[in-house]
Amino acid sequence: MVTGGSVRNPSSFENIYGIKPSKGLTSISGIFPNKVYKDTVGPMARAAEDMALLLEIIAGTDEEDDYTEEADADALAGSGYTDGLSADALKGMRIGFLEYSFSYDEVTDEEVIYEMQDEKVKEMVGRTIANLRKAGAEVVDLSEHLTTKTIREISEDILVNTSEYVINKFLYALGEDAEYKTIKEIQEAGSQMSKYLPVILGFGTEAADSFEEMEVPYSETTGSYQRLPVWQKILDSRAMIAEVMEENDVDAVMYLNYFDVAGENSFITEAHYNGAEYDIIIGSTLGLPDVNIPMGFSDTDEECTTQMPLGLSMFSGFGQEAVLMQIAYAYEQQAGSLIRRMPELTPALEDKELNAFLTDLIDRAYSIDYSQYEKKPEGKVRLMLNACEKAMDADTKDPYAVYEAARILAEAYDKVMTGLAG
Repeated sequence: MVTGGSVRNPSSFENIYGIKPSKGLTSISGIFPNKVYKDTVGPMARAAEDMALLLEIIAGTDEEDDYTEEADADALAGSGYTDGLSADALKGMRIGFLEYSFSYDEVTDEEVIYEMQDEKVKEMVGRTIANLRKAGAEVVDLSEHLTTKTIREISEDILVNTSEYVINKFLYALGEDAEYKTIKEIQEAGSQMSKYLPVILGFGTEAADSFEEMEVPYSETTGSYQRLPVWQKILDSRAMIAEVMEENDVDAVMYLNYFDVAGENSFITEAHYNGAEYDIIIGSTLGLPDVNIPMGFSDTDEECTTQMPLGLSMFSGFGQEAVLMQIAYAYEQQAGSLIRRMPELTPALEDKELNAFLTDLIDRAYSIDYSQYEKKPEGKVRLMLNACEKAMDADTKDPYAVYEAARILAEAYDKVMTGLAG
């Protein structure tokens, strides 16, 4: 579940795809809450197509989640997110980027200086933009039209701490099934979760003795649903973002939410994080869809002796998940193996069925009886036999290598058979 950057940030460091959907596209019914007006469920996956497929499955209206009813999630999801995936999807698209998000600010007595924090990350960003352009997108700087001041203004007074209320309400609804009835009980029990309570409660805030004594933080200003008084500003801010995007004819806007790769032997520190918190404001607070795409692996330097991954975030208008999926997929097809590699610590398991399929395919390719056909397509046959030789060298313990060898050989085999039939 996402309240802030809980899908995109780990996706960034794990070199995978992840999307925080539009608020109300996916249900949070039955999930332990934090801030209900921000909480969202979103998928993480190693491939853009897998991410799209997962979102197809979880998107939709749930009568137990009034945010999905208000958003009409069934209509918002439409026919799904996999049909429009194409390697050519980026052709004709315009992608905006926020130049200042690629920099950190150092305040001096005279001015604010913006500069990229790390050269290796700067190179990764450059490669990502180059791949988007190679795939057909026009990439334009949107910094003057969507400034840091604008982003901060549209998010002012929106952040409301309702965590204790919604958590206590959730526990109260569980009745006797709840091990703890309130945050205060969790705190007093000294459970693992208790160390996060100062953040959840707000530092210096004393926990309530019971749910019944708590003041309801919502007002019924949107239909019959309970909504925070700031809900209308959230909707207005979404509309403002949409207007900027429409005026500048951009399909999505990208930014960098981490200035450096994860440390090899330590947790990420605040110094590595984009202080503007664009992912928290745009994706989480305003409830717009926001996807993480892998940028690949960094170069090494004195501080980072291992190549490490990092992602880049991209948001679009409310309900525009299909656009983000198309961008992610087309980008993935262009960037190819440059952005993904087999994890050294957790290699994929050998797929014996896939190995058997490839072996059978090689046998079928070598066993074609050309004498029963009128004409032999010599060129196509040569390509198929080359594919056979490469397939025989594929590492059978690596299912990705076997799948790729089988795909290439199957395509070559089909062309030969089509040529023989014609």
